[in-house]
Amino acid sequence: MGKTAQLERDLYKFFDGVENLSKQKARGVVEGSLKLAEKELAEAEMQKHTEVEEHTALKAKSDSISAKRAKKMRKIASLQKEVAKLDDEKSVVDSSLEQSESKLARIEELVASRTQNLLRVQETPCLSPEEVEELEMLENALNESRKELLQLQLF
Repeated sequence: MGKTAQLERDLYKFFDGVENLSKQKARGVVEGSLKLAEKELAEAEMQKHTEVEEHTALKAKSDSISAKRAKKMRKIASLQKEVAKLDDEKSVVDSSLEQSESKLARIEELVASRTQNLLRVQETPCLSPEEVEELEMLENALNESRKELLQLQLF
């Protein structure tokens, strides 16, 4: 049994060595995997940090654009109110303008009529004071003649 025992001991040593080697290799693999995992985690955290910075910058830019847009929309709303007010004012003025045009047309007709009257009056012959006196004398003479005729009672 001597040789078997020796062989058995040698086998135990061999398997213990293999087991130790496997443990060391496993430990080395774990340590290598741990270092790799730590490196990959550091790279991922760096990527995350970079992405967070980019995201923050984009968010700030988006917020800024939204604020500018909101300001412009308020300005548009204000301008729309002003335009509506101007439209109302224009309607009132246009209505007054129509009334004024109608009134102006009536006044122009009146002016034309009065101009014609003036022309008729201007075209009417005027008598001098001597002519008026002469006509009054003739009228008096005619009245006297009529009275005389009436007294004659010819009819």
